[in-house]
Amino acid sequence: MLVVKAILRLFELVSRLRVNFHKSEVGLVGITQLDKFLSKCLNCRQMELPFKYQGMVIGGNPKRVEFWNPIVDKIRSRLAAWKGRLLSMAGQLCLIKSILSSLPLFYLSFFKAPIDVCNQIKRIQANFLWGWEHEGRKIACVKWRTICSLTDAGGLGVKDIKCFNDALLSNWKWRYELSEKGLWRDILDARYRSWRSLDVALIHRNQSSWWKDLCQICGKGAQDNWFDCRSQWRVGDGQSVKFWDDRWVEGQVLKETFPRLFIISEFKDSLVGDLADLGHIRSDGSYSWNLVWHRKGFEWEKQLEMSC
Repeated sequence: MLVVKAILRLFELVSRLRVNFHKSEVGLVGITQLDKFLSKCLNCRQMELPFKYQGMVIGGNPKRVEFWNPIVDKIRSRLAAWKGRLLSMAGQLCLIKSILSSLPLFYLSFFKAPIDVCNQIKRIQANFLWGWEHEGRKIACVKWRTICSLTDAGGLGVKDIKCFNDALLSNWKWRYELSEKGLWRDILDARYRSWRSLDVALIHRNQSSWWKDLCQICGKGAQDNWFDCRSQWRVGDGQSVKFWDDRWVEGQVLKETFPRLFIISEFKDSLVGDLADLGHIRSDGSYSWNLVWHRKGFEWEKQLEMSC
C-alpha cells in the first residue's frame, strides 16, 4: 500500500493532478483487520459494505425487497399523483415510458428484480395512469397486460417490468456468445468454463446469484427455451457451432428434426467444422458431411441421411 501511495504521489508531481484522499475510500473484501491501517496510511475514509459505484449498490442482496427501495421510491416520486392531474392521458403515458426506460435501467440490466418489486412498480404505474382525476380508489378500465401489449395489438406499448428485466439480463448471454475478447469474459470463462454452461442450466452452490439468475432466465429449461428459439447461428468456420445441438439450419435443431439419426450418431457433441468435408463440395455449393454412426444403418435410415 505504501508503494501504491508513492505511485499516486509521483502521478501528482508529473501530471499536476492531485488525488483527493479526503473524498476517497478504501476497503477490503474478506479481510477486516487491515481496513483501519490502510485508511490511516492513505489518509482516507474506511469503506463499508454496501457501497455505491457509479450509482449502483455493490455488496447488497438484490433478492431482498429493501435493496430496491431507492428505485421504487424514485419511481413513486416521479409518478406522483399531482403530476398526473396536470397531464393528459398521452402525457401520462409518455412519462411512464420515459421513467421506466431511464431510471432503473442499470439495476434491471444487472440484477433480477423480485416479483414483489415488480408488482410495486406496476401498481405505481397503474395508479398514475388511471388515478389522474380520482381522489379515492382507482378503477382500471383495461387489464394491465393489455396496456403492456404492442400498439399494433391494441395496447399502449408500456414495457412490462418483469419481461423488460429478463430481456436486459439475457443480453449478457448474447454479449458473452459474441464477444471474443475482454477481461469480463476471461473472468467468466475461468469461473464457469464457458458460456456453454449456461445452456446446461445446472445450478450449483458455488455459483454466484447473478449466474444463477442467468441460468434460470435464458437456460435450456427456461420458458420453453425462449432465448435459443429466437436466435440462429451464423456458421462461419464452424468451430463454435455444435452440429446437433445448435440452431443453424433454417432455424432448426438437427437432433429434433432427425431424432433417429441423432440416436445412432457416434459423436453427438461434434462441431460443424469438424464434420464438414471441405474437399468435396457439391454442385449447388453445399458440403458433404463426414457423419459417423455407431452401427450400420437400416435402409430407411440411409434414405433419411440422404434427405438431410
